[in-house]
Amino acid sequence: MCRSVYAKSRAVGMGPKLKKGRRKQGKQDAEGRSEPSFLPGSKGKIAGDSVGDSGIQNCNRCLKKQMKMNLAVEIWDLAKKLGAVAEDDREIIQRIEEMESRDSRDKAEKANHGSGEARKRRQIRELVKKEKVEFLAIQETKLQAVDNSICRGVWGTDDMEWISKPTAGMSGGLLCVWNPKVFKLTEVIEGDNFIGVTGVWGEDKILVHILNIYSPCQVTGKRALWEELQRLILSRNGNWCLAGDFNAVRSIEERAGCKGMNVEMEEFGDFIHNAGLIDLPLVGRKYTWYNSNGKFMSRIDRFLISEGWFSVWGEVKQWGLRRSVSDHGPILLKEEKIDWGPKPFKFFDAWLELPESLENKGENVAAKVKNGVAERRGCEHKVFP
Repeated sequence: MCRSVYAKSRAVGMGPKLKKGRRKQGKQDAEGRSEPSFLPGSKGKIAGDSVGDSGIQNCNRCLKKQMKMNLAVEIWDLAKKLGAVAEDDREIIQRIEEMESRDSRDKAEKANHGSGEARKRRQIRELVKKEKVEFLAIQETKLQAVDNSICRGVWGTDDMEWISKPTAGMSGGLLCVWNPKVFKLTEVIEGDNFIGVTGVWGEDKILVHILNIYSPCQVTGKRALWEELQRLILSRNGNWCLAGDFNAVRSIEERAGCKGMNVEMEEFGDFIHNAGLIDLPLVGRKYTWYNSNGKFMSRIDRFLISEGWFSVWGEVKQWGLRRSVSDHGPILLKEEKIDWGPKPFKFFDAWLELPESLENKGENVAAKVKNGVAERRGCEHKVFP
């Protein structure tokens, strides 16, 4: 069976919200010092006091500022003991305070980012297990380096192989993970906006090429990518599968609010046709990308496969799945097995008139039918197991 899936990977910062007057006991600030806590049922006031929410918040801010200034003074005193000199101590202390504040913000952002990434990896891992995915392609990892622990986090086990392409600046990054018992790698293919593999699939050792793509947003960048991919596909034999974020649509129906065709749509359609690829209909969803307010939607993520894919795996479908922490929904390419029900066979009354015992009738009938000797007599029966 051929299955593959890709899922978007975007940074999402998430954190629990506390109700007014219900702050968790013992909360600490960025420097590890305890903050004043609300008591259950105090409705925003410290028990036994008349100070309201705004007063407490101002008090907390003043305490934090004083603690940061004290820490900055301690750091500068230590630096002077080590031989550091400056014309104005106050300016140096202020700079140290700013550095400490910036460091605290960075730590908080990193903690929120980490919680979102952990949730995404868990959901991808659950999807891989549920759908029995054999090849996984992820775009926009935003990672400069990938290791086994990251791949294990999305795959679920150590029984996997992977390749990756680092991020370019603040965006991009590609990752492919697969089951080595199903797919045997022979070559890695890499371009500016894609990474892929060539190898053999399954016991029949079917030659396949799978590309993981993250297209640029600029029209000129897309045009260069289509030309590069077309040359690559036409230069090699085998079955092709392209998966990823193409940042393009083929028709006005694939983008909500679109009023007419444009050159970008036409060029994308020409690339698919000239490269001999097939764009399967999306089942289960109309769009794959949604912006934050839900007003803009489009189908920019898809699988494109060569015609040979059907001759090997028969009926395959492209499923759009529900999105969660990402603004892109995952899509799944899998073989569709159609159950036509039990297979009927024919039974002739004439077979009962054969002289052999019941034990030998089966073999005798098969031999006679094969030689064209059996005659049809009486009614024909259809028997279903």
